[in-house]
Amino acid sequence: MSCPELVVMLTHNDVTVKNSKEIFLEAKDAPCGYWGFKEVGLPPEEMKDLVRCMKDAGKTTFMEIVAKTEEDCSKAVKLGIESGFDAILGTVYYDSILEMVKEHHITYFPFIGERYTESIRGTIEELKEEAACLAEKDGVTGINVAAYRYDGNVEELLTAISDTVKKVNKPLSIVGSINSYERLDMVKKFNPRTYTIGGAFFENKFGETFSEQIETVQNFLMQFQSDLFGQPISRNCHPEISAYGAACVAAVHIGLWTREQIQNAARDTQLYIPRMPDRIRNKYITEWKNVTQPNQPDLKQELKYRGGGNPSVKPGSAPASGQKSPACKSMAE
Repeated sequence: MSCPELVVMLTHNDVTVKNSKEIFLEAKDAPCGYWGFKEVGLPPEEMKDLVRCMKDAGKTTFMEIVAKTEEDCSKAVKLGIESGFDAILGTVYYDSILEMVKEHHITYFPFIGERYTESIRGTIEELKEEAACLAEKDGVTGINVAAYRYDGNVEELLTAISDTVKKVNKPLSIVGSINSYERLDMVKKFNPRTYTIGGAFFENKFGETFSEQIETVQNFLMQFQSDLFGQPISRNCHPEISAYGAACVAAVHIGLWTREQIQNAARDTQLYIPRMPDRIRNKYITEWKNVTQPNQPDLKQELKYRGGGNPSVKPGSAPASGQKSPACKSMAE
């Protein structure tokens, strides 16, 4: 089992904030490897610079696209490709967009739902049908749901979509308005592959500084992971732990240190001890079995390859630009 991955979004009210780079540089050592922002709010050159800055810090980058028309979605995706993003969250689905992300091997989680302003509409059955149709497409990595922008029952929606994507072994991403511990509990229950938080950090919903809030949210989910597995978990708090690990391997190889010396060295770690009662733990495990699949593809490997699609598929083999599958109702029209 894997736990949900936080994607920190440098956006507020669906717009990338002007001082995104400054905020990122101040918070880049916080315990989160996934960062992103939206296609609106910054000039293209500043976007590209911010992506480079994130990558230089070892982060995996996500562009969330809230455009609705095919023309606007296409422009945004092209900008995302030029900027070097690793993954795209959103866009209203169009076959022409799928062709683009497949050609450039971009991880892709399209939105479902008829979108007006920031909300999504549609019956549960309509949204299930759309999710099933999109999830079956080669090149669609997973399904992106703005669950807390839905004008119906959020838990029923997530239950339905989780069950739908499970059938085709595709992951779920939950984005938008996760701004309370109650909503984080919902994230725990449905175990999406990724979830985003942006506006809540700017509104100090989880603490004071950006870094403190990221750590608070990560600790909340890390404690849940310890509770769920029933095992203590030790997390190294050093921001350069990957480099430290490489240095240790090199030191052992040249005989500078022994394995025992490394194991006994003082480490800056935080320990999470299971404290959830067995009755509640078993309930969570049962719920997870109902909403998640045991053999989901590894998103980290997916992002490493930067391929939502199959590299063996020749570019242009998807339907022609603008066409939509007959099985999918166009939620953009």
